[in-house]
Amino acid sequence: SQLPMLESCGDATAPILRSIVSGFFSHAARLAPDGLYRLVRGSTTVALHPSSVLAKFGAPPEFIVFHEHVSTKEELVRDCSRVDGRWLLELAPHFYETRNAKGASLSNQGKVGSRKRQKSYGAETKEESSLKMKPVWSGIESLF
Repeated sequence: SQLPMLESCGDATAPILRSIVSGFFSHAARLAPDGLYRLVRGSTTVALHPSSVLAKFGAPPEFIVFHEHVSTKEELVRDCSRVDGRWLLELAPHFYETRNAKGASLSNQGKVGSRKRQKSYGAETKEESSLKMKPVWSGIESLF
């Protein structure tokens, strides 16, 4: 019996990356102003492993998910993928919640990072309606 013919996804990588986020949502990090990454869960600072393609080519991505966290002289992450930070809320709503600028919890149905006034947010200003994503278990740094 013959194996089925496989086809490339071509440029349609989003479904593959979304599936990676679905499995590794707890291994997410965001680029900090100093060029290092901060884990979404907790405040650990990590760097891309020197062997990572993301460390060598192009601008560093704002959000990554990674497979492995290696502790040597430095805290490094490898097997990383560039992802859309909004997917963390969408694909792991049980793990993350959104908050408005005043810290009140909002539904995950709002558009992450939106600067537009949302009817459901009442009389909030544009700045107040900007959504922020925070880990449910702590009130540390906001992601959006």
